[in-house]
Amino acid sequence: MKRDGLHIAADFALPLEAITETFSLLAKRGAGKTYTAMVMVEEMLAHAMPVVVVDPVGVWWGLRTSADGKSAGLPITILGGDHGDLPLEPAAGGVIADLVVEEHLPMILDLSLLRKGEQDKFVTDFAERLFHRSRDPLHLVHDVADAWAPQRPMKGQERMLGAVEDLVRRGRAHGLGVTLVTQRAAVLNKNVLTQTEVLIALRTIPAANAAGATCSASARFSVSSTWSSTGAASARRSGCVPKRFANERGSNSVATSSCAFDIALDGTAGWR
Repeated sequence: MKRDGLHIAADFALPLEAITETFSLLAKRGAGKTYTAMVMVEEMLAHAMPVVVVDPVGVWWGLRTSADGKSAGLPITILGGDHGDLPLEPAAGGVIADLVVEEHLPMILDLSLLRKGEQDKFVTDFAERLFHRSRDPLHLVHDVADAWAPQRPMKGQERMLGAVEDLVRRGRAHGLGVTLVTQRAAVLNKNVLTQTEVLIALRTIPAANAAGATCSASARFSVSSTWSSTGAASARRSGCVPKRFANERGSNSVATSSCAFDIALDGTAGWR
């Protein structure tokens, strides 16, 4: 049975309208960022919402299996990678975007077998075509988002950065929502990151860097959240960011908050 909202933790739910919102999920390695993003995707799929995951490392195929690996998981098409239903060609980005728009297929785009330059070409073509053709609600998850929206793009990556920035900044008018997943805010482009409506921060920086976590010349996100007696969240359009987020599904670590999250120009971040 489908429940109201996207239940990310036992006492925390996002509204269904979150499919067209923009999220940034910041966490250091091993802190649970991909797990959290997977829970979001599972909840969207449970409500028959179309979701596409861009996976450069080949870990998202696990959605197709149960937790114990003994039975089938979610019905989602996988293109590319070692577990793909079909291989993925570097020049197929535009064609795959057409397929997503026309068929509304939930899909994992596993780029792990492509070289870096091939990944960049695919993502550029896919993002551009998706932005121009999409009109219906769709959520796009960019794992390792700093690869597609780098703070310091190398020569030849400018077009890719521009395409991803269009998705994040203007995608909502085309029915598109985006989740950006990264280990370090420092290497994720700030013009992209500052457009985020919802920030989910797990463990992000070493304690030694905490002193430099706030900066007056920063991209500042004012956030607030209101929690009902049942624990569901009513998010304002400006963004709903819990001060602490459940690191494990079902844990009780979400707190009512009214705060600001500062991301300095060098990428260090912290709550104030």
